[in-house]
Amino acid sequence: MSTPRFIKKATPVPSISMDVMARLETIFNDKQWNIDRTSQISLYDRYCNTLMKFTEEEQQLLLELTERFLKIDLSEYVGYFEKLLNDIQNDNPGSTLILAPCIPEEEAGKTKSSSVALYTMKSTHYNHAVKCGIEPSDIKNILPVINQNTTIVLVDDFIGTGDTALNSIKYAQSILPQGFPIRNIKVMAIVTMETGKIAIENIGVRVYSEVSS
Repeated sequence: MSTPRFIKKATPVPSISMDVMARLETIFNDKQWNIDRTSQISLYDRYCNTLMKFTEEEQQLLLELTERFLKIDLSEYVGYFEKLLNDIQNDNPGSTLILAPCIPEEEAGKTKSSSVALYTMKSTHYNHAVKCGIEPSDIKNILPVINQNTTIVLVDDFIGTGDTALNSIKYAQSILPQGFPIRNIKVMAIVTMETGKIAIENIGVRVYSEVSS
């Protein structure tokens, strides 16, 4: 009796078609991202390596998503927040701004993008009356100074559907003194989707953002 022979399938060699490469270079040029083919750790080289893990159909989908992608350098990141904070200050003259991360109660204590955004804010010196808390619960520590002339600013870098921000607002309201005006709560993010902005502003909280989509 003969022993069955198993034929090992050849492993496909990772590849990127000329069409995909051309589209990738067009995207990098349009977005003014550096195309560095000499460094294995460059954004371009790492992107090519990532593409090779997918089928061509998946590669095209990834490129389509990249075309919508907004890449923000650290200097721009800080600059956006400075501008938004100035806008809030100008709209609320004389108000003390209290900055806190846009985090719902169930995620308090976790390191989220909103926490990183707030650290960025703390590292920048402003000429405003601004207090920063690393956790939403830090608001409890300054309750004695909160009054009708206080503005609570919930900080994040991106607002999508608005669900996280809405839950964060509820969390802040549970900490703030009873009767604190909801109009004195603001949400600040660099990028905001229109659906999320509408959902938040429908409850009376204004959203400040630099980029809307």
